[in-house]
Amino acid sequence: MFTIDGFSIIRSDYGDDADDFSIFVHCELSRSGDAGGEAFSLTVVSPKRLSVSLQHEALLGRGLIIAKEYDEGLLRGAIEPLLVNSETWDEVTDEIEKFFDWI
Repeated sequence: MFTIDGFSIIRSDYGDDADDFSIFVHCELSRSGDAGGEAFSLTVVSPKRLSVSLQHEALLGRGLIIAKEYDEGLLRGAIEPLLVNSETWDEVTDEIEKFFDWI
């Protein structure tokens, strides 16, 4: 069984309002019974930040989670479904790489 061990905020950028943000995060994973683990990166971005950014540029979506607020429970809810059917690191890698980049 694979679990999310935690999230580390690497960089955050807030606008004038609390609902205008972009937060670069590392997510740490491990498998029960194994020593150590792996991590991947993602950016949590608010709809408002997307709207502001799209006024000035086109954006690519890989590695993004779009959320109204930064909440680790919401992040877990988005990521854990990628882990539930994985029994090996290769299977987890296949799922995670569809959306995010390993560190």
